[in-house]
Amino acid sequence: MHLLRQITHLVPLFTNMKMSEHDLVCMFRDQAHREVWEFYPENQLWDFLMQDKKTGTQVAFQAKLKINSNVIEQCTELLQSTRWRTRVAGPHYAAVLIPFSETQVKGFEKFKKRCSAHKLLIFTEKDVFAEIQPDWEPYRRSFAEPVWVPPFVPDLPAGVKSPRSVTPFKVGVVRLCQAIREGLQPTHKQIREYNAGSVQYWVKYLKRLPGRPAKFAVIDLDALPDLHDFKDVAEGIQRQNKEPSPGK
Repeated sequence: MHLLRQITHLVPLFTNMKMSEHDLVCMFRDQAHREVWEFYPENQLWDFLMQDKKTGTQVAFQAKLKINSNVIEQCTELLQSTRWRTRVAGPHYAAVLIPFSETQVKGFEKFKKRCSAHKLLIFTEKDVFAEIQPDWEPYRRSFAEPVWVPPFVPDLPAGVKSPRSVTPFKVGVVRLCQAIREGLQPTHKQIREYNAGSVQYWVKYLKRLPGRPAKFAVIDLDALPDLHDFKDVAEGIQRQNKEPSPGK
């Protein structure tokens, strides 16, 4: 009997060894009602974000294969982070995604209570992510603005090491490149308004023109970063612009 208890305790460990965080995210994503939710991978340092297509309600996720206090601390830090937009922006709900097998291990109830205390929802790959449930209400957060999401859904893997992501800066750079191709000679102010970094970033792409306010002209259209460093972002925006609006 003692040996049986030991083997039973090890089952979740061996199960999770066969699964990666990316696998976990994919299984959960595939169970979600995609007609209701848009899936944004690797968004604003969250592993992924689900956004209601009609209401804009957001649920931000961190995925982990093992329950531990680190994921709770990670979520808390992201919710308090000033890295991107200041604390006024955040998701309506924050959640932890874990394998179902982790709900069977010793320590899960304690983990569940700690998540509840930090207003974190818990999901597994077996949960069907459908409509917002009434029992989520105590976990709802009040931020002045939602988390920024790209103007298109990136085709990127979520829950991987060294993830790639689409950021406001990359989108700003691509949009400024598009405006430059249409004839814009941007000023310092316009570069900032596009959220496209500083003039220092653009020195290899633009040259300063005489006069005030200072304007900048493109050196070589073919060298602009929307064709190179951020080509995938440019293609995503272009693809989104070609898609018909709902009802058309």
